[in-house]
Amino acid sequence: AVAVLDVKRNSGVSISDHSDLQAADVDIESNQGGTANVKACQVDGSLGTAIGAAYAQDSLSGVNKVTIADSTVVANNEIHTEPEGSDVQKTAEPPTPGSILVAAKDTSTAEVQTVGAKVGTVLAGGVLVSNASNSSSNSVAVSDSKLTAAYWTEEEIERVDSDGNHVRDEAGNIVKDKVPVADDLGTVQVLADKSNTIRTTTIGGAVGSAALQGVVALSSDQGSSQVTLSGANGIVGDAITLQAVGKP
Repeated sequence: AVAVLDVKRNSGVSISDHSDLQAADVDIESNQGGTANVKACQVDGSLGTAIGAAYAQDSLSGVNKVTIADSTVVANNEIHTEPEGSDVQKTAEPPTPGSILVAAKDTSTAEVQTVGAKVGTVLAGGVLVSNASNSSSNSVAVSDSKLTAAYWTEEEIERVDSDGNHVRDEAGNIVKDKVPVADDLGTVQVLADKSNTIRTTTIGGAVGSAALQGVVALSSDQGSSQVTLSGANGIVGDAITLQAVGKP
């Protein structure tokens, strides 16, 4: 008896070309999950014998990726000025920073079981093999982008020249410039999480007088989990987490 299940899944989220995402909280995720089950049973033979092989294989592979390139992501509930005549109702809540989550997650499960024949009288022989593997990759890539979890205000600062002297206007007043300042900060998390599960079970047959079975259970996890920042990025937040997790 042979049972083979090969599952290849590709999933992802791509944000690029000067995209601008703004919300109170921003979650950008690509998730792979679910359970793939395979079971093979050795066939009972005639005259109380079962001689043969039973093999079950379950393999998961593919790519799970989130990419942000040349884009801006902002999380806060700042009240923006609405066009004249707009029906949008403004909230009286004070502006606060939000949170940004950028994540690729694999929580899938591969389960394989091989069961030997139950023979009551004479002989059970052969090979019983269970083989499960996960070689999928999880990654998050951020390049030339800004991730900002903050509420911004403007402050005036006095302009100075290269020598440290105040710059004045024609009336002799010190020139002041308005600059953005983070009044309150939120959290930014960039996560590649490969926390999949692999289970293999091989059960030898129950026999009355003799057993000549080879019983094998194999498990393999060869995937990857990676977070990459490249180019000129700007990440602003009170707590910033960049994390790659691999724990099968």
